[in-house]
Amino acid sequence: MKKVAYLILIPVFLVLTGCAKKNIETQHSKKIISKSAKMVEGKIAVTGNEPFTKLSVVVNDSTVYILKCDSATGQMLRNNQGKLFKIIFDNKVKTSSGEELTVIKVEKSDNK
Repeated sequence: MKKVAYLILIPVFLVLTGCAKKNIETQHSKKIISKSAKMVEGKIAVTGNEPFTKLSVVVNDSTVYILKCDSATGQMLRNNQGKLFKIIFDNKVKTSSGEELTVIKVEKSDNK
């Protein structure tokens, strides 16, 4: 009888602890993003001249931010030039070519 109880309790315990750990990790990652993250929304554009082009977001007619992101995100944004995106970033740095945002995440905007 004890063996049957152990065979039932051990898998239940493992499943519950695994689910709890996943929930804690998800909450932790959300806290990190929301703690220092900021957001801008604008159209994706490529600025500069070849071979020195930079991926940018045009927030309004006079505000353009250069985007610093990983290559996969950069390629996806280049393929979606002219479309509205929400850019979630954690750092803004002034450079000689303008203000540069360190991208955490991008989301396609619902606004057209």
